[in-house]
Amino acid sequence: MSENRPTLRATVRDRLNMRRRTTLQLAGAAGAAAFVGNLVNAGAAHAEPTEGPTLRLTEDGEARAVIVHAADADANVVQAAAELVEHVQLITGAELPIVNEAPSDGTVPIYLGAIAPEAEATVAELGDSGVDPDGYRILADADGLQLIGHTDRATLYAAYGLLESLGVRWYMPGDLGRITPATGTLEVAHQDATSDPYFEVRVVSPRRYHESGVPKVFDPLEPKPWNDRMRLWPVNIGAQDFPNIYPRTERPDLYLKDANGVVTPHLDVTQPDALVGVVEACLEILEADPQTRFISMSPKDGLPPVLEPNPEWDAEDYDPLNNSPSITDRYVRFLNLVLAELDARGHSNFRIPFLAYANYVRPPLRFTPDPRIVIMVAPIIIDRFHAIGDEHAWERNYIATLIEGWAALGSPILMRDYRYNLADPSLPFPMIKQVTAEMQYYRDHNVMGIKSESLPAWGYQAPAHYLYAQMAWNPDLDVEATMAEMFTDLYGRAADAMREHFETLDAAYTEADYSTGRFYDTPNILNAAVMRELDRSLRLAEGRARSEDANIQARVAMVRTAYEYGKAWLAMVAAFNACDMAEANRMLGVVHEVRAEAISHSPVIIYPWASYYYLDNYYGAQVADGYARTVTDGQLLAPLPDEWHAMTFPSDQGAEIGLWKPELRTTGWMPLKTFSQSWSNQGLRYYHGAMWYRTTVDLPAGHSGTSATHLWLGVVDERARVWLNGQELPVARNGSTLRVPFVFDATDAVVLAGENVVVIETINETVDELGTGGLVGPAMFYQVNA
Repeated sequence: MSENRPTLRATVRDRLNMRRRTTLQLAGAAGAAAFVGNLVNAGAAHAEPTEGPTLRLTEDGEARAVIVHAADADANVVQAAAELVEHVQLITGAELPIVNEAPSDGTVPIYLGAIAPEAEATVAELGDSGVDPDGYRILADADGLQLIGHTDRATLYAAYGLLESLGVRWYMPGDLGRITPATGTLEVAHQDATSDPYFEVRVVSPRRYHESGVPKVFDPLEPKPWNDRMRLWPVNIGAQDFPNIYPRTERPDLYLKDANGVVTPHLDVTQPDALVGVVEACLEILEADPQTRFISMSPKDGLPPVLEPNPEWDAEDYDPLNNSPSITDRYVRFLNLVLAELDARGHSNFRIPFLAYANYVRPPLRFTPDPRIVIMVAPIIIDRFHAIGDEHAWERNYIATLIEGWAALGSPILMRDYRYNLADPSLPFPMIKQVTAEMQYYRDHNVMGIKSESLPAWGYQAPAHYLYAQMAWNPDLDVEATMAEMFTDLYGRAADAMREHFETLDAAYTEADYSTGRFYDTPNILNAAVMRELDRSLRLAEGRARSEDANIQARVAMVRTAYEYGKAWLAMVAAFNACDMAEANRMLGVVHEVRAEAISHSPVIIYPWASYYYLDNYYGAQVADGYARTVTDGQLLAPLPDEWHAMTFPSDQGAEIGLWKPELRTTGWMPLKTFSQSWSNQGLRYYHGAMWYRTTVDLPAGHSGTSATHLWLGVVDERARVWLNGQELPVARNGSTLRVPFVFDATDAVVLAGENVVVIETINETVDELGTGGLVGPAMFYQVNA
């Protein structure tokens, strides 16, 4: 980004309102209304009106213009021509021809890219003025209409800018998400307008939906055209690995080992040959393509196992969120060495995106990063319900501390953010206030770009995704005007009711004093009162939409489907927590039915892969297991309570001092809930270690003493041991963290008609999602059918 860029932007902001909104002027033409596209009134970043008559592109449904591009035009320019043809035909019914030479019969030429008369001068001027490579100019004058991009991709973006000025909107992928005006006569006013993005990097993933393990009932490429039309980057940056000529299979000595001596995928950058391997791999990249702008370098995903700090490479810093030493300094030093080696070989004109993530998210204390290292702040384990700047959200505001700490070192900042609830099976989650506040925060703190990971569920996330994409180009967008236009365009007479619906849902999250990851707080946030209010406003919208066209009715129906999916999921979880596995299994079937409808819709209402992978692995598998043990293969004896007596212990040695003994008093033990509230909500946000639970349960008489009796723990984070009436229970099945229930054989220790003392030790050693630990789900005694 040019050094004079902030000054240029400040000047533009002082002079103009940079809203990328559209004013459509109606003008009389041969007795019929004509749409006049005017980027000056549309709030382009720099626009000057010019004198002269409007350029008439169509008249009464007939073409009065041709699209002109070079015969050997780049694919982006060809795509720009195709988009103009498609959308002008949707608006007017006229099909604009595509030619390779300017017309000589008075037809209006629409020049694309290098063939435009002002192309060479414009590209030079855009470069000299520090305009972003994605910036473009739209010039309408006596020579015709010229769409000229700083690059060929920018020419495509110019076509989208023009179409927006003509009233086209892309709120979601596909025909249902597209809004086009209807007129036979289409004109463009004389004007000279330039526009370029505020954020240099604008990546919103995915451009292709995940397909693994999901029925092929949707188009995986559905989001790509929407990404293009929103002028988002088609290039992904910030991969998690180092380019390296030494693979782990050939040089395991260059990779870190875990506490058990097992070689991990994490490169040990403190080794001299690690530097050699990475530099040589970078040279191969740069020699193959000297124009390479970015080479991503970061550790593999996960926490690199640093058993002991290295005094030559590490600072004395500790990461409180990941509960481990902060090892950022070693990576900063390593990247500085890589750049120095490549400088010596004549390669200096590229940048290194580095993912500040896991236990290397904190700014370094010893080594100052080279300014060519672009820091991608990636706070994966932090609260996703609230926004930076929310005075109540201390954890979210820690992101600001990270961003500002890196910026103080002179580092350019990219925000690697997450626009979905972590490991969420596409439950209702709107993110509107969060997106608005944080895009403005990034603007105010000179963040150079964003790479947003998302799993778009268009039923509830369309407004936030549209805002996010628009604000990636222009964070000074008039959000209120944009929202008003969007809801009116999408829902017609139902707009007010739908706006109320979304605002109710958004407030439920942003005003909630909850922040646990995944979905463990969702039943607390989407409580019965909130769900009733959402249903009320949605019914009101459905009533008003009956007098509207089929598209408006279909968009309201999308939200209804997304709501019913969430409602069924909540009912399933409530039954599961009550150990009513028959009802939980029935509601799981309803969830599956709604899911099938939602993912086969275009656009997808919920994210297909998330709704399968996360649902089936978290809750789906547990419900099926609980149903088999208490309905098909056995019977429930008694559920265990939600609230237990609990005690933290600094190590896993509590068994040695007898915390399992049934006669112990519980004075000094704290009350701790299990399935209804997470550790996070009970003051144990980042606690790691042993937790001891104790309760008593009366089992009813009348059950056979000859059948095997088991204790079932539905969801555990991470490991568990169980004592019943002073006897440690053998493991019947060892579960897995948050996925597979634990089962213990209680046959020899249980009192079938009387009081039983249950003591459980759980161990939580690593960071799991956001603030979970110990017993996270229901527990029960059940008996196997004889």
